[in-house]
Amino acid sequence: MSDELKKAFERPLDGKSRKFSAEYHTKEVKLLAKVSLGTAIYATAFSPDGETVAVGGADGVIRLYDSQGLGLKRAFLSVPMPKEKLQDVIALSVEPREIHLNGKFDYNQLLLTAVKGNGESYDASRDFAFKVDSDVVKVSKSGMVEPVKDGEAKLEIFHKNQKSTLTVRVAGVSGDYKPDYVRDVMPVLSKLGCNAGTCHGSKDGKNGFKLSLRGYDPIYDVRAFTDDLASRRVNIAAPDNSLILLKASASVPHEGGQPTKMGEDYYEILKGWIENGAKLDTTSARVASIKLYPRNPVVQKIGDKQQMRVIATYANGEKRDVTAESFIETGNSDIATTDKTGLVITARRGEAPMLARYEGAYASTIITVMGDRSGFEWKDMP
Repeated sequence: MSDELKKAFERPLDGKSRKFSAEYHTKEVKLLAKVSLGTAIYATAFSPDGETVAVGGADGVIRLYDSQGLGLKRAFLSVPMPKEKLQDVIALSVEPREIHLNGKFDYNQLLLTAVKGNGESYDASRDFAFKVDSDVVKVSKSGMVEPVKDGEAKLEIFHKNQKSTLTVRVAGVSGDYKPDYVRDVMPVLSKLGCNAGTCHGSKDGKNGFKLSLRGYDPIYDVRAFTDDLASRRVNIAAPDNSLILLKASASVPHEGGQPTKMGEDYYEILKGWIENGAKLDTTSARVASIKLYPRNPVVQKIGDKQQMRVIATYANGEKRDVTAESFIETGNSDIATTDKTGLVITARRGEAPMLARYEGAYASTIITVMGDRSGFEWKDMP
């Protein structure tokens, strides 16, 4: 410790000495994660194995976080309280804790988990209010954060008596958009169902047009778009006249219906790829793995819903939210079902395995539906 820093600690901290103190405590320290709690912090402690950090705040709540990513593991009151005095919600966890949007069609699905005074948690991803201090992003009712223009914003999330603040950074919106076939176009074709086994991904294709099943062979697929029918399927000179867009938007008869419309994101991604020459970069990083969140969620009441979130990791280390393009399917539809947005709807008590699929990568978890347990009291065994 330098003499200058020793002198700074000998007296009450002022502006200059606070700066010295901050530099000393953060020197050679790597920031792993940060979280906004909305309350003053009085004490912190690590578990013996270093995997968990406990945080005690002015609100009387003790929160246990994963020490690496600061994911909320558990929250509870520091002292017992009678039921009639329990707060409705004592903690709110928001994932992700920071949002980086790096393109015109990038997005992040918010995952909100609220903890009641009795320790039970529930999904609040579609029950929140928000405030943004800038118009760089828009937030949907389902919790999808999408870019509007380049810049930085502070996003405040409110649920009942809880508040959480996120930093949002947006880049790459103002420049020319050049979709990559592997990274951007293939997931769109899969989500629209074009390369499914019931459509053009079947053994013989449909109506003379065949794609590889679920896009496993991008070279074959790009040639099918650009070489067949004298390249009518992709019209580089007039992209809107490309057969792939005319069919998908039902501008011409299409047995597959209208999976997208002119002006929608998926339409614009396909159009942007055609405008830029309908090329294939065989060196593009492929998806290495995906993760499905939350892990093993517990739904307390039958009929309640749980939003899921899928994060893909690419071979080059890049991570990306791919919830909208993923397929999340239930292994027990009697217990719970899913929709195309990744929302799980519970139907009865029990357990249901959930499988997420995205570009050949898979992840799974189990959702548990508890049901009504009113009147139940634990009795110790003799």
